[in-house]
Amino acid sequence: MKLTKKEKIIIICSLTVICFSLYTFNKRDILIERLANNQLLSKSYQESRGKRFEKEIERKLNSHTLKNEIKNLSVEKLEIMNTTLNNDNLLQVLNAKSKEKYSSEKYFSGDISYNEAISLYNASKGFKELALLSGKIREHLIKSFPNLDYNKVVEDEGKVPELILTKEKLLKLTSNKELKEIIKTLNKEQLDKLNTIISGDNGIVEFFNLNPEFISNITENCNKLLTSGLPLGTLERLVAFSKKIDEISNLTPSFKNFITDNMKGIDFRKIYLYGDFYLADKNSNIELEKEYRKKIYTFDEPFIKLNPYGRTPLTALVKVDNSLADKKVSILVRGAFGSEDYSYSTRINSLGELPIVGLFPKCENRIKISLEDGRIKELSINTGALDDILPAIVIEKKIANRMEDGMNLVSFNTKEKAMPFVFDINGNIRYVLDISSTINKAYVGKEDNSWIVANDKAVFTFDILGKVLSTREPKYYAENENWKNGVLFREIQYLPKMNNQLAVYGFSDKLTYPSGVFSELGIDSKQELFKARLYFDRNSFEENNILSGRRIELF
Repeated sequence: MKLTKKEKIIIICSLTVICFSLYTFNKRDILIERLANNQLLSKSYQESRGKRFEKEIERKLNSHTLKNEIKNLSVEKLEIMNTTLNNDNLLQVLNAKSKEKYSSEKYFSGDISYNEAISLYNASKGFKELALLSGKIREHLIKSFPNLDYNKVVEDEGKVPELILTKEKLLKLTSNKELKEIIKTLNKEQLDKLNTIISGDNGIVEFFNLNPEFISNITENCNKLLTSGLPLGTLERLVAFSKKIDEISNLTPSFKNFITDNMKGIDFRKIYLYGDFYLADKNSNIELEKEYRKKIYTFDEPFIKLNPYGRTPLTALVKVDNSLADKKVSILVRGAFGSEDYSYSTRINSLGELPIVGLFPKCENRIKISLEDGRIKELSINTGALDDILPAIVIEKKIANRMEDGMNLVSFNTKEKAMPFVFDINGNIRYVLDISSTINKAYVGKEDNSWIVANDKAVFTFDILGKVLSTREPKYYAENENWKNGVLFREIQYLPKMNNQLAVYGFSDKLTYPSGVFSELGIDSKQELFKARLYFDRNSFEENNILSGRRIELF
């Protein structure tokens, strides 16, 4: 088909337009750059953009002051402002008639709804961006919103709305009206703590709803813990629950009263403190039982476990055959490091166990066990190094034949740890009771072959191997205010056998390490018979304290 002249012209024109468009598209960057460099065109273009931004901003704002201020902004700043004003929360606050109601103090108090908090936080972020555009705009925002510290709100990073949401969630978790009212009064910090404590714990939620069956079960388990004991899994859950309940009771007096009223007669702090010890001991007993089952142990081939409960690094548990239960044995720990042999007697318990105490640290200890039927067994037990927070002991004076028998018990505490220990008259540490995992300050006394460990929370009884036996109310503990004045302690003990007295005291010298002193004096002769100085490894008495010092029989 032959094309007409007119059709040919149309086709040629179309092809020309297409080719020009393709060329323009490929060279667009160069063309734009040339246009931008054209001052006349660029100025016209910028003015056009600026007017467009001004109109868009003016449509969004009600404030005549701000509308006037934007006339002094560059096109670039106008563009930033226009983009910032796309924040609906910002516009709502900027255009509000009652500007005084927007308060950062109210925001941080949490006494607003979640939506209000989110709105104020988003608006504050917009305020901060607008304030950067000019000093006059910043002054206008400060003057118009006198109660709103938008910088402080922005620094919160949206935590307040999160906590308000948390409060609403917590309120939904309980149907108890009294508890709802308590939760409503919590501040930001208390809400945050409560949310952390409750997170993922169905038991706390059951308690918050005062589920009768759940509370009855908890009460029963608490009573069993202090008497017959509990299965391991139940004990673990009870200890975890008790610790959380104690933490909640410390949030506010209202919480404490609520818990006391609804869980009468249960001291959750005592439960979890005792439970921690008991739980560790239960696990230790399980491990010991596993070891016992591996073979038959006898007097000639006994089982030996150093530090069986993880608290007494200078003791060991020895197990022989059960048929020797209640048999009397004599134990001799051979001397080392200048100290003489140490001996004592005991009886084998119903499991065939007997304690070895008074070992030396960081050495091979040689022990002789003599059974009442004349049989003798020699043992060798290796011990490791002790915790380096323990003091260095220097014996400055010793008249052995005129001194009271026994060793020296020290209720030693650091800022983080309670670590009572016993040292002999030659300055060798022969016993350590490491209770620092649960107790960070304690007074220690001795009753028969048990330790009484007291602080302001509870009084615990441990056996000589460090196993917890019982807990009581904290009536033995008294903190000495003299510590704050630089005087660590002062205690006098009468030693009746030799008619002597043991003075235990301490002080802090700013030029040297703080130290404690054990000094034994003859009452009749007025002569110092024994003097040991304990040098602490820390530089201040606030971090090292001795609550008490006594002369005792280790076993």
